Amino acid sequence: MRPGSMDRPVAGSCPTTALSLREKQKLKRMYGLAERQFRGYYHKATRMKGVAGEILLQLLERRLDNVVYRLALPLIMRRRASSSVTDNFIVNGKKVNVPSFLCSASAALRSRRSPAR
Repeated sequence: MRPGSMDRPVAGSCPTTALSLREKQKLKRMYGLAERQFRGYYHKATRMKGVAGEILLQLLERRLDNVVYRLALPLIMRRRASSSVTDNFIVNGKKVNVPSFLCSASAALRSRRSPAR
């Protein structure tokens, strides 16, 4: 023990907190969310039955901008949340221009543009 340390915890001695914060920041960047949006999804996931972490990922994967990205429709990942990308889709017969729209598994997603020739 060093003189003057008085058994104080060393900075960074709590790896679980640092690791969970790093993982949260990584998720926020991957899905392009602000802290407030992410917090809302987290609270929604904790209120649902099941493991909160898995439900949180399911909610994030169901967002319209992420579904469009997973379908590889936009060419640029940064543009996936912009209205110019999401404005061109019809979900279950209705025009949807909200990137945070939650799609269901049975949702019919159709492009408003004519197919490229």
